[in-house]
Amino acid sequence: MKKNILITGGSSGIGEGLARYFHGKGWQVLITGRNVERLAALKKELSGLNTVEYDSLKEGEEQGIVDFIRNEWNGRLDVLVNNAGHVALTPLESIHKASLEEMYRVHLIAPTVLTAACLGFLEKTKGQIVNVSSSHGIKAF
Repeated sequence: MKKNILITGGSSGIGEGLARYFHGKGWQVLITGRNVERLAALKKELSGLNTVEYDSLKEGEEQGIVDFIRNEWNGRLDVLVNNAGHVALTPLESIHKASLEEMYRVHLIAPTVLTAACLGFLEKTKGQIVNVSSSHGIKAF
């Protein structure tokens, strides 16, 4: 049986690399991202790749992902990769509260909410959760 993997932030960078790798290994791959043109281009290039537009800054966006897994994959999820990221490259003295809140939403709140929504699927398969973090969490400003 093919394994199913969900990769947030899968339209570029590490997420795209993971999508290409697992797609090449014959896995069922679902990537998410905000750039619909990039998602469409990858879907065209990688036959069988699944995409869902997902903006983790918007409340309730994870429902589209959950619906896809339930309806298209019959509730089967083997691996969840929380990879979506957002960084405001700003000197500390110029940082705005809104930028900090966006970073916390993307890097902490949204992955937690999505993971909670996918737990039932992952429990059935004894699946894995991989959280990709930013080096900005360990660097001084």
